Amino acid sequence: MGNIPVLRIADLELIKLILVKDFHVFVDRNIVWAAKTSIRSLNLNQLCGDDWKRVRSIVTPIFSSGKMRRMYPQIKQCLTSFMNYLDVPAENREELDMFDTFSKFLLDVNSTTIFSTKLDLYRTPTDGDTTSEHPFVVHARDKLVFKDWKEMASLVLPNFVLKFIRLADSKANIFFEDCVRHLLRERRDNPGKKHEDFVQMLMDAEVTDRKPDDDSDTIQDNSESHYVNQGAESLAVERKVMDIKIRDKHLTEDEVVAQGQLFMSVAFTATASTLALTAYEFALNPDCQRRLRDEITGAISATTGEIEYDVLARLPYLNAVVSETLRIHVTPISLFRYPSVDYRLGDTGITLKAGQQIEIPAYAIQMSDENYPDAFKYNPDRFMPENKHLIKPYTYLPFGAGPRNCVGMRLALLQIKICLAHMVLKYQFFRTPKTDVPLQYQRSLQMVFPKRVFVGIKKIT
Repeated sequence: MGNIPVLRIADLELIKLILVKDFHVFVDRNIVWAAKTSIRSLNLNQLCGDDWKRVRSIVTPIFSSGKMRRMYPQIKQCLTSFMNYLDVPAENREELDMFDTFSKFLLDVNSTTIFSTKLDLYRTPTDGDTTSEHPFVVHARDKLVFKDWKEMASLVLPNFVLKFIRLADSKANIFFEDCVRHLLRERRDNPGKKHEDFVQMLMDAEVTDRKPDDDSDTIQDNSESHYVNQGAESLAVERKVMDIKIRDKHLTEDEVVAQGQLFMSVAFTATASTLALTAYEFALNPDCQRRLRDEITGAISATTGEIEYDVLARLPYLNAVVSETLRIHVTPISLFRYPSVDYRLGDTGITLKAGQQIEIPAYAIQMSDENYPDAFKYNPDRFMPENKHLIKPYTYLPFGAGPRNCVGMRLALLQIKICLAHMVLKYQFFRTPKTDVPLQYQRSLQMVFPKRVFVGIKKIT
């Protein structure tokens, strides 16, 4: 990759060794783009070794099931505003770029749940109004658009050169850094007023030690049953890694800022892409759309008629739909690790030198007919409870696997499922002349996103 030699590994037993069994050797990812002097070097994706373990052990409880339940009303409120906005194009049976459309929803959700900032995203600007966009929106767009040349530069240029190059939009980074620091100052000046957002949770993590009886569970609940790699062995390794004795069980202000920036950027693009691509698959596979609608209708008919938090855990086909979208449209093309010491790779006879880059080709694994028969066919039934035993461990990697999996998995799944469950009851997605088959993708070395996802939307009568 670039000027760095990489060993690509697709053998499932070797993947298990690297991601789980011998995780203590492969704790670190390759660090891309963030110079050592940048505050981004303090976020979970960039940290290494004991620094990563410390921050991960503090941040993990923020994404517990209990915390997600508390976030549910805020997400639902954002969704109500979003669906009110969609009513007009749905009445007119318009075709929309769903990636752009869902990006609005995710920006609203993330600004609310991370920064307690409410955005007027759905207001129609007046003619000639070029200054109507909230600065939060402007800087979010700049921050999340990453140029290919910058990505390539981060891989081929030596570190001493990268230290002098700003690879991310500096104005956007400064804006979001200032946002978090302003909130920190404001809340420290008013300690009696608490907020239900991630900045507040990160602040509390600064001063609150973890308790044995808190709700920082790592065991999956029913709504996460698609996460097929999280077996007993993986959980045991994760608990062992997180059971560390550290002196500083709090986050510094810079670390709080770094995690806030990370949650904003990572949670935005990947989740918007998954929602858009599910709508796309529904447009091409209307039977899947109808089946999910029937499942949700049946689940809520015996309750209050509302899709509450606990209802999502009782929707196996919704879970299967999301899982299949994440399989066939996996966002991270590959996972990267490197050993901290020389390491003998199973019984291959290969000894990896410390620092040797390892690539696990997630996209190729998930799109292999050997792992998923007729792999290019969208088939949520693969992930239904009666078929889960057919899925080979470590062939499903949208969130990674092992202790360094995606810490925000629960939040991403909650956002995706609450949105799909409500929308499929009210709207139908359909194919139009502008629907790309196959899709066109934005080129990137490590991530893949659709250029556009046009489908039609109409109200169900």
